[in-house]
Amino acid sequence: MPSQVELCDVQKGFGERQIIKGVNLLIQPSEFIVLVGPSGCGKSTLLRMIAGLESVDTGEIRFDGAPVNDRRPAERNVGMVFQSYALYPHMTVEENVAFALKIARVDAAERRQRVDEVLDVLQLSALRNSRPSQLSGGQRQRVAIGRSIVRKPAVFLFDEPLSNLDTALRVQMRLEISRLHHRLRNTVVYVTHDQVEAMTLADRIVVLEAGTVQQIGPPLELYERPANKFVAGFLGTPQMGFLAAEAVGHGADGLSVRICASGVTLPFRGQGSRQGNVTIGIRPEDCTLCAPEQGHLAGEVLQVERLGSDTFAFVEGGGEAPVAVRVGADRDVPAGSRVGVTFDPARCHLFDDSGVTLPPHTA
Repeated sequence: MPSQVELCDVQKGFGERQIIKGVNLLIQPSEFIVLVGPSGCGKSTLLRMIAGLESVDTGEIRFDGAPVNDRRPAERNVGMVFQSYALYPHMTVEENVAFALKIARVDAAERRQRVDEVLDVLQLSALRNSRPSQLSGGQRQRVAIGRSIVRKPAVFLFDEPLSNLDTALRVQMRLEISRLHHRLRNTVVYVTHDQVEAMTLADRIVVLEAGTVQQIGPPLELYERPANKFVAGFLGTPQMGFLAAEAVGHGADGLSVRICASGVTLPFRGQGSRQGNVTIGIRPEDCTLCAPEQGHLAGEVLQVERLGSDTFAFVEGGGEAPVAVRVGADRDVPAGSRVGVTFDPARCHLFDDSGVTLPPHTA
């Protein structure tokens, strides 16, 4: 049976460095949770604490309501898949998958049945007598997953399992992992720095920065309604463009915000009355190229990325970084040309000077 996992004010440090700073998280049975964040944010440490591979300094981890802080990894009924496959090179696929059951002294007939089921689920039956050196990266990763699920753990823990694979295999394995979860319905905690994996696999995403949870929610909720500037910039490829601005007044049309680089003033409805520095955030798909004199900002096209179905122009418009604009795949936008960028304020995000998202605009 899948387990509920609860983290209650969990903290962890190494020496004077605090890695995990009071994380609270409730993971429901059969839920697929993805922990994302930049390198060093603490996501792998948090996963290892759930597994019992790292101790908890303060706080409590509970499985189905029962504290597990003092339980050894073998007593927690978790299955962990690491970034490295860690397969036994002298064993066949079948022997690698069956090894944990053999150590646990599972009856030979049951062991054979469970291994056969796992090999069938992972489409590895034809490779049961192959050794790891004869397998592709994706096949080896499936064997590593099979070695974990054959034990029927209540919780699956994945620590960046696809980072060693090439792009095509990553796409294939994402589909395999998603299909596997829908079939087995185990509780899954999955660590990655790849936002595409997070957006495509997760029921909910947990965004971490410097050991602190920034936001928890379904993928589209975090993409469309980020809690702060960090989450807004982390999710999305290319990332959201940010423009320094100033709140200069409030009238019938809403809050008046002046873009510092261009001097253009825009109305933001429903934002209330405030003064001072703010930041405008805008996604590439919500920007449009136009003539320089017609845009909310103008600048030089620094780079053009052609990705087949999409083309992105990166415009130096006086923001923190070039603003990405999605244009038609067949549109010719030469690098070095001067263009304008226009956008609808109703599609923008507004952040205060501390990076917190201001209340959403209204129609």
